[in-house]
Amino acid sequence: MLLTVFTPTYNRAYTLPKLYESLCRQTCRDFSWLIINDGSTDGTEELLKSYIKENKIDIVYYKQENSGKHVAHNKAVEMCNTELFTCVDSDDWLVDDAIETIIEKYNEEKDNNILGMFFRNIFPNGENIATPYPEGLKYVGIEDLYHKYFYHGDTMIVFKTNSIKNYAFPVFENEKFVTERVFYNLLNDLRPMVLFENQIKICEYLSDGLTNNFETLIEENPYGITLDYLFESYYGINFFYRTKSYMHYYENIKKLKLDKSEFVKFNHPPFIIKFLGVFSYFIKPLVLSLRKIKQICIKD
Repeated sequence: MLLTVFTPTYNRAYTLPKLYESLCRQTCRDFSWLIINDGSTDGTEELLKSYIKENKIDIVYYKQENSGKHVAHNKAVEMCNTELFTCVDSDDWLVDDAIETIIEKYNEEKDNNILGMFFRNIFPNGENIATPYPEGLKYVGIEDLYHKYFYHGDTMIVFKTNSIKNYAFPVFENEKFVTERVFYNLLNDLRPMVLFENQIKICEYLSDGLTNNFETLIEENPYGITLDYLFESYYGINFFYRTKSYMHYYENIKKLKLDKSEFVKFNHPPFIIKFLGVFSYFIKPLVLSLRKIKQICIKD
């Protein structure tokens, strides 16, 4: 097998059939489906065992205690023994020639020193989810695409497995979420990604997904969310953005009464970024008050 398609799932027995059926329709079968069941209680395990019994595609199944997608991702990379690795969430599915396209494009680039490949995600109606790629750009750091070129939207990411084997999502006790951006920042300077326009993954963004429940994630995972701000203050390309990110990091530390020692082992930005970030935190109430006064004056 050349490719591992990793799917983390939690209580998604009602969406998995669409993904499974799309995998069964693939024009190329040079892949293994690695499913990590994140402690589901809805019959997911029985469903997946029935798929294994059908023996239509190669399936590797693993069950863990409910710990979050980031922990499942760490385990999946550890278990992966194929040359390529990609994540397809349990509410997404693939176009029929997605695997064939991935392998075809990889064969064009495999001799180059790349981290992996970007492909297009689309809505069920066929429209692109993300903004256009920057004109003329082919090779780019995985986070530089967003930091330097202000790209917006999700993509399908396929990694060369050996490039990510020594990297993992940080894990905080009693928390079940860390942003993918934290992981991608760790990888940004290793090797470039290759941009491809092929539309190969379909995303639906269901109401019970991570994207639509971000506010709840912040409440339940304060350390994981705050780490994202710290990483952006260190890895971000723009001085103002880095300062603003550190302000949010410091703000969370204060308001949520977080233990700063949990962040000591991670990279912190230079002193000037930290100083201006903390300064911005203290003058933020004043700035907001002045804005309100200005709005009142304009109305009058």
